[in-house]
Amino acid sequence: MPRKRRGEFVELLRILDLRRALDSSTLAPIDHMTEAETVAVLRKSAVFLSLNAREGFDLPPLEAMASGCVVVGFHGGCGRVYKRPDVAIPIDDGEVITFGEQVESVLHRFGDEDLERMREGAISLVRT
Repeated sequence: MPRKRRGEFVELLRILDLRRALDSSTLAPIDHMTEAETVAVLRKSAVFLSLNAREGFDLPPLEAMASGCVVVGFHGGCGRVYKRPDVAIPIDDGEVITFGEQVESVLHRFGDEDLERMREGAISLVRT
């Protein structure tokens, strides 16, 4: 959802580009889409980059978790409740370098048992 925290998003992409972390990945911006289009993108996605700001409640990361995405990103305060380390990879506000390192790590480890447990735990958390 590139409309959120645009400056930090651009910085994150630069970091990932310089580290060549996205060379074998495709970004799918979720912007100006219908609900059905959003669901289709989430179901095909492996990782969701959460650019949560200080919000009362941020629904898109939960939707991504329910869709089976590994959610990496800013917790924005309220996200601490559900972006727990066992079901997501929470990043403290403004820690763009850490965000980039974690995205790169997830992309290198995708499919391993730990991430699969995380994805399954996230799906279960949202369902309950």
